[in-house]
Amino acid sequence: MDWSTSDLLLLHIYGEKDTMIGKPGAQVLTNVRDGHKGKAKKNQSIQLFMMNKASHACYLDNPAAFNKRLLKFVERVNKRRRKDGNMKQSKSQR
Repeated sequence: MDWSTSDLLLLHIYGEKDTMIGKPGAQVLTNVRDGHKGKAKKNQSIQLFMMNKASHACYLDNPAAFNKRLLKFVERVNKRRRKDGNMKQSKSQR
């Protein structure tokens, strides 16, 4: 899949102290999200969130912050699904 042009929503939550994926993995996604090699615009469907003072299992280090970010993302997905559903209904009613 070419994430640089995908409109599939993606959330990557990682810990600041993550030694398994951490900064290198986040940098790869940042490059994809922000565009590289002449890409004109940022991919708005990719969200990155680094949890301060958290390890690889960041959901264990700060469950409240993790859940808050995840719920915010789920709300965004649901909002898009409702919008997409309304667009499909409108087209089928023509």
